[in-house]
Amino acid sequence: MFKLFCKVILFVSVPAVLFLIDLFVNTTDLTCAEQTGWYIQMDSIETDAQAVEIWVGTPDQPYTYHFWKRWTSSEDDYQDLPAELQDKDSVWIRAIAVPNDKTVHMFVRYRNDVPQEMKFTGQQEGIFRTEFTDED
Repeated sequence: MFKLFCKVILFVSVPAVLFLIDLFVNTTDLTCAEQTGWYIQMDSIETDAQAVEIWVGTPDQPYTYHFWKRWTSSEDDYQDLPAELQDKDSVWIRAIAVPNDKTVHMFVRYRNDVPQEMKFTGQQEGIFRTEFTDED
């Protein structure tokens, strides 16, 4: 009887433990401490635009400016910039609300630096620098 009891407990507990591990692994978001370069943090609560078109590039090289992505509220709020921009001292970003009369609230961040806010209606662009540049 004891062996049967142990088998039942083992049969029930192993799937439960595997389920909890899977749940933890798949719901853990990257935090700021885990970011390794430039990324955008969208504020999906304060943003009433259906989508945001995002253009990126290197500030001193306008020929690098290009459309990067169209973010929607169904996507993750944290979006890493393209690999070629990850280690740059500064980045250029243009964000356009879709539709254009809606509000966007987002932050541009580099690793653990202080977030640089973009809050606008329509469109906005800016040059964002790391805290470690000589220009600041």
